[in-house]
Amino acid sequence: MSWLKTELEIYVESQLKQKFGSDKGEAYFADYVSSRTKVLDEIGQIQGVEPHLSDHGPKHIADVMKQVLMLISTDEQTHKLHALDLYVLLLAVLFHDVGNLFGRSGHNNRIAGVYDFARGTSANVRHEKALVLRAARAHTGQSNAGDKNTLFELNDREHLNGEIIKLQTIAAVLRFADELAEGPQRTTEFFRNIIGYGESQIFHQYAK
Repeated sequence: MSWLKTELEIYVESQLKQKFGSDKGEAYFADYVSSRTKVLDEIGQIQGVEPHLSDHGPKHIADVMKQVLMLISTDEQTHKLHALDLYVLLLAVLFHDVGNLFGRSGHNNRIAGVYDFARGTSANVRHEKALVLRAARAHTGQSNAGDKNTLFELNDREHLNGEIIKLQTIAAVLRFADELAEGPQRTTEFFRNIIGYGESQIFHQYAK
């Protein structure tokens, strides 16, 4: 599908190159782009699996990225996220809703299969996968304690490739950005009034 590189992606790519040098930084970003190509093709199918949902496709992903950038700005002294934090955040945004391909219920816990499809299952991506899935999982649902504070179980002292990863901060930014990415772009008047959205009606009214 056609995809216009977002400002967040441009910023993260520049930060990766600045941190790791052109070759290694570009390799990180190329891994992300490869994943994005596969994920965007697949999440376009969510509407077929869950036809009553508000939009969870590529437009929603782009909107969440826009909200992320508004939250963190491009001032490293403000957001205090280094390049690898931003890389994990970008992947978490990309994958956070893919579980809807298996149905809405518990979708935040059903990301792993799509991650393996998009990123592969080699040993060098396993830890990255674990971090991204934990951040993406926390965007909704319940904690292990049964409440909605999914961020409490995360911390800012994880590690990836020798760097400390601020996973709780990453998950918090994703969750807030996802909540902010509501609006009429996620629904249509025709479907609300003519076709109807069943049990999802309240979400479409909220988006409206």
